Amino acid sequence: MGRVRTGMLAFLTAVLATSALAAPVAAATTRYVDDDGRAGPKRGCDGSQEVPRRIQPAIDASGPFDTVLVCPGVYRGRIVIDGTAKEGMNLFGTTASGAIIRPPDPSRWRGGSLLTVRGAGRVWLKRLRLEAPTAGDCRRIVTMVTIGPDSPDTEVLGLRIVPKGRNTIGRCGYHRGIWVRERSPSWLDSNRVRDFRDSGIVVERSGDDQQDASRVTTNRVRYRHAAEGRPAESLAGISVASDGSSVLDNDVLGAEPRPYPGRPGLDIGIHLDGRMQSASGNTVRYARVGIDTELVWSATLAWGLYLARNVVLDTRVGIRLDWVLDGTVAGNRVRRSDVGIEVIGPGPLKEVAMRIRDNDLRGNALACSDDSRGVGTAGTAHRYQRNLGSKSEPRRICD
Repeated sequence: MGRVRTGMLAFLTAVLATSALAAPVAAATTRYVDDDGRAGPKRGCDGSQEVPRRIQPAIDASGPFDTVLVCPGVYRGRIVIDGTAKEGMNLFGTTASGAIIRPPDPSRWRGGSLLTVRGAGRVWLKRLRLEAPTAGDCRRIVTMVTIGPDSPDTEVLGLRIVPKGRNTIGRCGYHRGIWVRERSPSWLDSNRVRDFRDSGIVVERSGDDQQDASRVTTNRVRYRHAAEGRPAESLAGISVASDGSSVLDNDVLGAEPRPYPGRPGLDIGIHLDGRMQSASGNTVRYARVGIDTELVWSATLAWGLYLARNVVLDTRVGIRLDWVLDGTVAGNRVRRSDVGIEVIGPGPLKEVAMRIRDNDLRGNALACSDDSRGVGTAGTAHRYQRNLGSKSEPRRICD
């Protein structure tokens, strides 16, 4: 009998210990923000429960994996999601572009970023509209959305980033739309960025392998300032510098040339710098250089650059390849440009660096220009195959 009791006691002790170890983590909390101070879980933004009128207090009260839902309205003030205590947090607008974030009163604005995520990974930002005033008593915003440093796996989805007012290239507005900083590989998808001063989307070096890469997909970047009769100041619509394997897919970048005929709105549509970069299915129109790549290489020389199925229209140079040491450029279409594909270096090389094939380069003043030297086509460092064009330098590479 004693042995039975002893065995039962040991069994119960083990069960209780296991239960303690398996105790569930506190459930994530959802908080509402509404500029009228009333919302709630039962009726959403039409609820009667008292909630914060500003976004930052709701963020400050939130912990890991909590969600802050922002009802339609106008919210003034800088937003910061900071530190590992905010890991996995969600900041969502309840409707597309209904929640509008603007900077505080100019007397309390000291520059910097309007919305910042730093030191917190796996944060989601979704369905918010950020506006930069361009007239009246206003201050210029440096960056509308900053991710990082040290904010890996952040997702920025469906944001609208725009100036507010007609004088969009005046003394106010904003410099950068979205800035992804170091050690913060992120996914940027379906965002709309319009009328920036310097760059629409900038991704800095964020990782050293394919798992640490950023993805920039299905975004719309537009540079069409109010007619001021002056050329663009922008550096690039989308700029990615990566040591991982960054991907740009199905983005659309455009500008409006009419305010300054003959002077394209964007300096560079897409700029790629680093190694193992991929850009496919993108569209660029009205830029000095449509797609600009430099120093793109692969440590294994398996592939460094992959440009495919991109469409580039109305540029001075459609695709520029500057010292690209390895890669494939295939199936792209360039129209109404001074030069369809311009290759600068390298050389001389003992092996073929790039494969440039099946590109449609008709309708440009010069289909291809290549000053490299090596064992490729026509004495260049690259292999050209089945490209369509009427004139090339040297001959026989794209004509």
